[in-house]
Amino acid sequence: MPLILVPFWVLLCGCLAITARDNVRGVYMGLFSLFRKDSKYNLYKAELDKYEQVFSNQAYPKLKSDMLDHLKSTDLTDVNNEELPWETYALYGIINVTGDLLEGGNYHIYRGVLNPTGEGPDLLKLYDFGVDLLVQKGLIDKGRADGEKNGLRQNIKNVG
Repeated sequence: MPLILVPFWVLLCGCLAITARDNVRGVYMGLFSLFRKDSKYNLYKAELDKYEQVFSNQAYPKLKSDMLDHLKSTDLTDVNNEELPWETYALYGIINVTGDLLEGGNYHIYRGVLNPTGEGPDLLKLYDFGVDLLVQKGLIDKGRADGEKNGLRQNIKNVG
């Protein structure tokens, strides 16, 4: 008899027997953690989708795609959305990734100067706007925001 024709309940009973033999709690917790990861991924993605309308520049779609690709391989079980809303997680992610990209030197035309025809200036606008949003939301003060912006610009000058 082909496997496809085996009734569902037979397969279910077989799976339950295997599950009972193995660590039941571990198997079920593994399944639930997969569900939690997917739901957290979707919540994070929804926030990135909202920011796409806010930022609206040429660099953001590629940045968002890269962030989501990286996030698929990231363990999100430790992320606790009671500490910070998903909107804040997404915003910090955008700021961190844009800062890392700009400091990497790949968007420079030569040492210390971003390529004006590339994505570098758009990434810098994303970074500045994201830091300004943190100030607006009261998550950091204006002095720290200015220090972060100046530090990034100094790193851009040193790399390239």
